[in-house]
Amino acid sequence: MKKEPAFERDFDYLRCKYNILTPDKISTDVKEDINPTKARENLSFTELKNYLAKEKDLLDKNLNEVKFEGRRRPPGRSLSANYGRRPRAPKTRNLEFMNVRKLQKMSESEVRARMAFILQLLKSCTSKGFVKLNIEYLEKLKEVLSLMILKKQHKQALLQAGAVGGTTHSAFLEKAKQLQQESPYGSFTSYRLRAYIVKSGDDMRQEALLIHFKSILREILFKEKVQVFLMDLDFILLSKSSAMIEFIPDSNSVSGLKKLYPGQSLASIYRLMFSNNFHEAQKNFVESMAGYALFCYIFQVKDRHNSNILMDSVGHLVHIDFGFCLAVSPGNMGFETAPFKFTAEYLELMGGTDDYMYYYFRSLLFKAFEVLKKHVEAFVNLVEIMRLAEIPCFYKFDVKAFESRFHPYFTDQQRWDLVDRLLGEALYSRRTALYDQFQKYSNDIEY
Repeated sequence: MKKEPAFERDFDYLRCKYNILTPDKISTDVKEDINPTKARENLSFTELKNYLAKEKDLLDKNLNEVKFEGRRRPPGRSLSANYGRRPRAPKTRNLEFMNVRKLQKMSESEVRARMAFILQLLKSCTSKGFVKLNIEYLEKLKEVLSLMILKKQHKQALLQAGAVGGTTHSAFLEKAKQLQQESPYGSFTSYRLRAYIVKSGDDMRQEALLIHFKSILREILFKEKVQVFLMDLDFILLSKSSAMIEFIPDSNSVSGLKKLYPGQSLASIYRLMFSNNFHEAQKNFVESMAGYALFCYIFQVKDRHNSNILMDSVGHLVHIDFGFCLAVSPGNMGFETAPFKFTAEYLELMGGTDDYMYYYFRSLLFKAFEVLKKHVEAFVNLVEIMRLAEIPCFYKFDVKAFESRFHPYFTDQQRWDLVDRLLGEALYSRRTALYDQFQKYSNDIEY
């Protein structure tokens, strides 16, 4: 049996927090992305060992962020001596993300050179623990390289498209500042410049009504300190079929983002656009997702394709266009049967069902239902008043069905079961995916 080199036992201390691929399962796309230089192709095993010894200090510093079980390290004893024991879970929820942030300081050429070196090292490695260390390191480097490539694509896309949504937030602010200086009312403390779009062709009374209901829902949840997000937009009704709606600067539809970053998932787009504050953007996404999921479920808002869902400058999802709600659906077919739009991409962005962000999402929905049971009568009275109006969404409106969606008499356990049931129905709804595919083929809306 071949004797294991001492330095490999010394470096057999990094354990992957998650499942690690074996050397024979290294994805081919990693190898294809790497063009090793000729100077590194024929490195001897001794040279590789010497190079790795220089990296020991850096690896030891990374390990200081994890606390391990077992007795304290005696003075003079190597840090790696105790790493054969099973490590305790780190206090931070994502140690891998912390390591990637450190590696992001490297240049793209350095990352590629280090990946080439690790692949060369794996050919000469015999220690199982050392193999795990290098594969884990290789996966992190691959993630960093992917982010660098995405950032390049992002800059090129911005140069070609002008900016996200066509106009940058800074450009809008500069224009607003210029107009304020030219305006005779610019010195007023109440001066504020707003951008509006004009919409026509639909029954805008219905949209005005839904925006009013959304504002009431937003105010109630805010007073009850439920941390959901619903954007309050100004709406000016001009006629039965036309209105002015406040424009959201520095925003783009999910479909527009998918066209800017073809082939990328929503989670990848978030990591690219909010690389410096991803967790904050992820939290904003969850809070807005909870708010609009509740709103879409209670008022049965349909036609939720990706052109009717925007992303703002801090990661909130903002739903627009409420032309189909309550008793009205596209084509009056009732094709969208999910309680609200919640796809696998949204779940991936939350980190999966085991991530604390998903539990945060569930708890927000639970608290919102718990709060709204005290305001059922107010909402029912509002819709009862509007039933006599000649608005399409009230032609076949069922008040009892509307009231039942608040579930005012549920116990806490029944309310938790309700949240899980709604999430399951939304996540596994086949019709949501089919509707997105239909919009793609008919209107070129990405999904």
